[in-house]
Amino acid sequence: MKSLRIVFLSTISLSLILGSTRAKADWVDEYGKKFPTAADACAFNLKKMQQIFKGAKVTLTMTPPSSLTLGLPWPTPTCFFILSNSRTAVVMEVGISPSCPAGFKPDKNALSGCVPIVGSTPQILWNRKEITNTTQQVATGEEIALNASYTVPAGHKVQNQSWSLAPTVSVVGGYSIAGDYSTGRVVPAQFDEQTTVFYFVDSGKSRSVTFSYALDDGQQASAQAIFDVFGPTSPTILTANSHVITVNDQLLEFGDFTISDTSGNPAGKPGIAFNASAAEPPGYQGAFWWVQLLESETTTLRSPSRPLVCQDGEALDTRYPYDTGPTATDSPNMSLASTYIEESKKMSARMFLMWRSARPGAIPVPLGFVRWGWYGDAKYDSVHAAWAVVKSESNAWNNEPRIINIYPEWKAIRKASTCPP
Repeated sequence: MKSLRIVFLSTISLSLILGSTRAKADWVDEYGKKFPTAADACAFNLKKMQQIFKGAKVTLTMTPPSSLTLGLPWPTPTCFFILSNSRTAVVMEVGISPSCPAGFKPDKNALSGCVPIVGSTPQILWNRKEITNTTQQVATGEEIALNASYTVPAGHKVQNQSWSLAPTVSVVGGYSIAGDYSTGRVVPAQFDEQTTVFYFVDSGKSRSVTFSYALDDGQQASAQAIFDVFGPTSPTILTANSHVITVNDQLLEFGDFTISDTSGNPAGKPGIAFNASAAEPPGYQGAFWWVQLLESETTTLRSPSRPLVCQDGEALDTRYPYDTGPTATDSPNMSLASTYIEESKKMSARMFLMWRSARPGAIPVPLGFVRWGWYGDAKYDSVHAAWAVVKSESNAWNNEPRIINIYPEWKAIRKASTCPP
């Protein structure tokens, strides 16, 4: 046989079709015929070569003949057909270049010809510091602003990404209060972006925060960080209800500010007092906040001609916060005018206890609330030109405290009664 010369008469392209990450694959030639293996594909095309080049000897090998010294990186596998007669020999190659599906790339060392493309493992960053696979210690209400860092392979895009917390815990994305305190609302946490900001509402250890993302080919990757959350425990709210309704200087008042101490100094008695206590974890200082919501308020003013009834709905009471520190009191009242013969007020409210960490950027978290109310009725005595409480009608009440993580929310603020309009 004379020395071989290379003649590329034709190239029959074979492509790999993968339905999963399993090694088994189908090989398809340019005519759409499938073969279970590359060897079967080469054997079939050998028969076609023999039919096309009748009279010539056609042999098949799947390794480059030794006489091919071009130094090219031959794809694996490759079908080499050696055509020879009495005068010359021709080598024809059928290169198999796998057409890998989305999520895979060619790899000559892989049995199937393709290997999965895997995106980079994400890193979780907090305050520009990587915290992946670490345990962080934080306070309830402390701002947790996380960012996931990862690399997307060329030619691919992120199909979806999300954050998840386990076990199921109470978190919020913020607590938004208007500058004039007219509205207050909880902002839901967003967990479907590369970054997230949230606040733990309650305490507990070993809370996992996991970030996961998936590429458009189904490939996934994830990372995790652990948080130990510290906050006040065993909170209690004690109430002291005076159950006293008085008339004091033209005011119908819940409480008694007409009394004096043994030295003759005023010694007022508030309508209702709240006292909070909780076990604060070492190293996690904070302060109690009180927020009061007026649920309803009905004022009735009776004149000789007809009664005037004013009704007010839910609103923030006066300011935010209502008070700070371990105690808070309230002594609501209404003014009495001689133009009316009878005046009454009925009110119900909820006093919320909250705790705010001293850490920068922290928001208050709720610890519980007490629902309470009062009703006062006074009549004008024209003979004595004085007002007097109708004892049989006036009363005050309060429920047992509810220790629960519910935020106070409102859409209005009321600093004074709107009646008369």
